[in-house]
Amino acid sequence: MERVLFIVGPTASGKTEVSLALAAALDAEIISADSMQVYQGLDIGTAKVDHSRYLDIPHHMLDIISPAQEFSVYSFREQALKLIKQIHERGRMPIIVGGSGLYIKALTDGIADHPGCDESVRARFKQAIAADGLSSLHERLTAVDPETAAQINPNDQRRIIRALEIFELSGITPSAWRQKTVSLNTLGYDFLMLGIMRDRKELYARVEQRVDAMIAHGLLDEVRALDKATLSKTPRQAVGYKELIAHLNGEYSLDKAVELMKQNTRHLVKKQLTWFKKEKRIQWITVRDGDELGSVCDSLLKIVQQWIKDD
Repeated sequence: MERVLFIVGPTASGKTEVSLALAAALDAEIISADSMQVYQGLDIGTAKVDHSRYLDIPHHMLDIISPAQEFSVYSFREQALKLIKQIHERGRMPIIVGGSGLYIKALTDGIADHPGCDESVRARFKQAIAADGLSSLHERLTAVDPETAAQINPNDQRRIIRALEIFELSGITPSAWRQKTVSLNTLGYDFLMLGIMRDRKELYARVEQRVDAMIAHGLLDEVRALDKATLSKTPRQAVGYKELIAHLNGEYSLDKAVELMKQNTRHLVKKQLTWFKKEKRIQWITVRDGDELGSVCDSLLKIVQQWIKDD
């Protein structure tokens, strides 16, 4: 059975440094599982790896689409699976690195291969909402798929429309689609999930330092250079970008924007910790400021080698 290694953890935990060291030791290639690093031009604010520094370690899923486009978890899974296959064909190990829990779970456990979006169908549903209210659509969803309707807040217009869109385009309810998920194991892969963890206070301190460093390295100029008129919703709402866009629009001062960046990044870390806490398959390694990278990598490498040996 071919293997896939995951390095996960919250923002500012040090995943990048650890994954680079492991990739070098294992002759591996890295696939980013970061929902924002797929966008071209969003470099400083996403802490994207500097390609020029790591030419000997191939990286994938970076800079693959324009920030004017949207990118879905479905697209991520489809492209990541192709990359995993190609990396194995080259005789190397794929390492999935990221803090996006949804992307990680989509890859390990699978997601239903839903039909794509149809703007004409969505427009019709929005007209129905304007005429009869959102509750009418939620009732319609309840009639065709009570299981999915029960899981969606009656005020969540986006998810209600998407659920009905899936049913209309495919004739299959979202709950039935969920039964079609295919995991990595089912596809013939053995995977190991290693998590990089730090004390929460230390994580928050690193967030503060990280934001200050991003500002010092030109994040404001990066945001200023973006074509904000065509920026899609996801990058527009990304932490670090939404605050500075608001600053450039005159909504508040740069100091206030930086303060909000730090606050919102801490909130993101908290959400990530909550997500990963539910994932029982992760083997966590606690890292502290002052720990040498080589020592941390050696500990992880021993786990990986034992995993390979036990197979």
